[in-house]
Amino acid sequence: MKRPLTTTLKLCLFTPIAFSKSQLLKFFLLDRSSRRALPLPLPALPHRREPLQELKTETPLHNFITALPHTPAKMNSLPPELLPAVLAHLPASSLPLLASLSRTHQLSVESIAFRSLHIVPSDLGLLAKYLPGPSDPLRSHRRQLLRRLEYEIVLEGYGLNRCRKIESYEMQRKNDRIFTDGIFKLFTVLREWDMDGAQQGHIYLVLSGVWAPMDPTHRPAGPEMDRYWNDHSTGTDLGWMRFRHSYLRLSAEGGGGDVVLPRTRQVKDAEIVGRNTRRIHAGDVARIVGALEGVESVVLLGLGDEEMLWADRRQEMRKDFGSVLLANCKSGVFDHLRSLTLCLCTIEPNNHSLSPAALHPSSPSTDHLSLALNAVSRLPHLSILKLTTPAALSPSLFWPPEFNSTPSLASWPALEVLEVDFTMLRPDGTWYFTGDPRTVKPDDELVPPGGDIEPPSDRDYESDSSAPDVWPRMREGRAEGSIPSHRWRTALDQAKWDDVVLALGKMVAKAAKVRRVRVGIHGQAKGSGARGGDETPQRESWEGWYLGVGERLDRDGGTLGVEDDTAKRRWLIKVEVVGNGAGWQAVGEVARVLKHGVGPEGVVKVVTIGKPRPRSRSVKTF
Repeated sequence: MKRPLTTTLKLCLFTPIAFSKSQLLKFFLLDRSSRRALPLPLPALPHRREPLQELKTETPLHNFITALPHTPAKMNSLPPELLPAVLAHLPASSLPLLASLSRTHQLSVESIAFRSLHIVPSDLGLLAKYLPGPSDPLRSHRRQLLRRLEYEIVLEGYGLNRCRKIESYEMQRKNDRIFTDGIFKLFTVLREWDMDGAQQGHIYLVLSGVWAPMDPTHRPAGPEMDRYWNDHSTGTDLGWMRFRHSYLRLSAEGGGGDVVLPRTRQVKDAEIVGRNTRRIHAGDVARIVGALEGVESVVLLGLGDEEMLWADRRQEMRKDFGSVLLANCKSGVFDHLRSLTLCLCTIEPNNHSLSPAALHPSSPSTDHLSLALNAVSRLPHLSILKLTTPAALSPSLFWPPEFNSTPSLASWPALEVLEVDFTMLRPDGTWYFTGDPRTVKPDDELVPPGGDIEPPSDRDYESDSSAPDVWPRMREGRAEGSIPSHRWRTALDQAKWDDVVLALGKMVAKAAKVRRVRVGIHGQAKGSGARGGDETPQRESWEGWYLGVGERLDRDGGTLGVEDDTAKRRWLIKVEVVGNGAGWQAVGEVARVLKHGVGPEGVVKVVTIGKPRPRSRSVKTF
C-alpha cells in the first residue's frame, strides 16, 4: 500500500499588505468557488518572512487543507466605507430588504438612495417627509447624503387636436404661472433647510427641463405616439413650432422680473438646461442663479440668443440677461463662483445681406452681454470661463472702453482658463467678415414666384379658430435669414477683427494667473449651402491660443506644424485663408500688444494656411 505523502508546512509571519477598495470589492463580489481560484494581486515588492515553526504531519495534504477552519466572509465584517460600494452593485429592488437588517445596513442603503434624487414639483412634499430636519434625529442625517438634485417642471397637457395649433398668449401665461410656482416652491424648500441649520453648499442642482406631456420629446408611447408621427409627417401636428418663439417667464402674471426668489446656500454647483425642452427667458435664468448664494460652478445651456425672427425679443433678452448677471456680480452673490460655462446658441443667418442688430434700442452702443461677461471674468475666485458655442460678442468682453481711461479697473485676480468662439455677426448688426455679394449667386429657387416676403405678424400665431394653424415657414425663413442662402462673406475683416485681438491681448497681459486662452471665429462655407449655387466648402477662419509656461497645445498641434516650446509663454495663431487672399496679419499695435503679453522671452507665431488644396503654409514668428 502506497504511503501518503508527508508534507512539511512552514507557517510564516508576513508584513501587512494593503489592498485598495476596488480590489477588495472585486474579491467580495465573487462567489465562493470563484473566490478560491482567484489569486489576489499581491504587491511586487518582496516581504520579510519570519518562520515561526515547522509542522510535520502524516496526513495527506488535501485532507489537511480541507480540515482547516473556514470562515466565509460576511457583510457585517466589511469596513463601513466598503459596504455602500458593495450594495451599489445590487438590484435597487433588494435595497429596502437589506436596509431592515441592521442600522449599519440602513445607513449604507440610505447613502445610495438619497445621494441623487430626480423630482418634479409634486414631489417637494416628500422631501420634508423623507429628508426631515433636526426635529427627527433618526433621519435628519439624510439631507447631508444628498449630492445631486435634478428638478423638472411639468406643464399642463392638451389633446392631439390642440397639437395642430400654435400655443396662444393665454396658454403661454398659464405656463408662466406653473413655471414660477415650481421654481418658487423649490427655493422655498431649500431656504427652509438653511433655517434648520442643515449642511450648506453640498448640492449639485440640475434644472433639467420644463415640458408638457404632449411635447415631441415627452409624448407617451403607444398608439398615440404612432398617430403623432403620422400627423407630424403630414404637417398636421406643428411639433416644436407650437412654442418655438415663446419663452417661460419668472412671473406670476407673465410680466417678468417681479418675483423675488428665496435665497439659499444649499447649492454648490448648478446647471440649467435649455435645449430639447421649453426655453426659459435668459434674464430669468440669471435671476434663478442669483438666488444661489455661494454657488461655485454654473452651467447654462441654451439661453435663446437664436431668436432671429423677433428682433425686439432677442434684444430685450440679451440686455436683461446682461443686466441681471452684472447685478449679481456687484451684489456679491457670485463672490464664490469659480467656473461659468455658457451656451448662447446664436444662429448666423444664411443671407449675408441682412444686418440683425442684437443691441437694445435704448442703448444702441452698449453691449450689455459682453460687459456682464467681462465683469464675471474679473470675479475674485473665477478661474474658468467657457462659451461652448459661437456667440455674437464685442471686444468689450475682453477690454471695455472705460479701461482705457481707468486702467486700475483692469484686474483679473483668478482667471486661468478662457474659451470663446465668435460668430461672424457683431452685436451691432455689422459683420466680422466681408466679401463681394456678386461672387455668389443667391439660392432663390426655394422662394415661389410672387411669394410674400414680409415678416409674419402676430395674426400668424394667434388664431382662435378650430382649423389647424399653418406655420409661415417661407415668411419666417426670409425674415430671420435662413432663406435665401447667400453666403458671400468669406474674408475676415482685418480692421474689425483687430479690435477684438487688441482687446484680447491687453487682457492677457493684465491677467496674472491666466495659463490657457482659446479664441476663434469661423466663416461659413461659401455658396448657397442649399440647392444650386457654389457648393465649394471655402471659408476663412482664425483661431488663437495663449499658452502659459508648461501648457501644451494638444489639439491642432500637428496641424500647425510648428515647434511648441512649453518653457515659454506664447501666442500660437492659425489663420486659414480662402483662395489667394493674404488673410489676417499681426501688424502694428496688435503685434506689439501680443508680444507684450508673452514678455521678452515669449514667442508669437502666426501660421497662415492657404485653401483650397494643395495648401500653402507660412509661419511668422516675433
